[in-house]
Formats: sequence, C-alpha cells, structure tokens
Amino acid sequence: MGGLFTAIALAVLVPEAISGLQPQWVTVAAVVVDVLLYVGMILARLFVPVTRLRRRLGLMAIGMLSIAAVSLAAVLVGGVRDAAGGGVTTGGVTRGHLFR
Repeated sequence: MGGLFTAIALAVLVPEAISGLQPQWVTVAAVVVDVLLYVGMILARLFVPVTRLRRRLGLMAIGMLSIAAVSLAAVLVGGVRDAAGGGVTTGGVTRGHLFR
C-alpha cells in the first residue's frame, strides 16, 4: 500500500520537476524525502518484530501521512508561486520574484 501511495506522489511530483513551473529544488527535495520515508516504512516492516505490531503499523501510518504532507506542501508551493505570477517560463528560464 505504501508503494502505491509513493508511486502516486512521485507521478505528480516528477512531471512538475520536469516542466519547470515551480522551483525545481522544492520538487526534488520532496521526491527525495518521499523516497526516504518509503524506505523508512520498508525498514519498519523488516526490523520491527511482529510482537510489536501496533508500533510497526503506527510507524508505517506516520510514514504514509508524512509522504502525503510533503507532497501536498510541494504542490502548494508551486501553486502559490504560479498564482503570484512566478510560473511563467520564457526560453526555459522561470521568471518571477517569489521563492527566488
């Protein structure tokens, strides 16, 4: 389930990074954090014993919610920048004053 959730988050963030409509460092940072959170979920599944099932599920739930929060924040930063007029691209160079 976490893999599907991460894949959907990356399917939204990667095209935004390629299109250049928002600061690329925001999107790249969000992708890196999402992947690290997913790796943390896998490690929790592998190393937290079954006797601590409640803790394992809690860690995995926190990981999924964190992936959602990071991805949403990255998309909102791009939306705020585009709404402020900073998302206009000319010749591959983003023009704008916000987040520069």
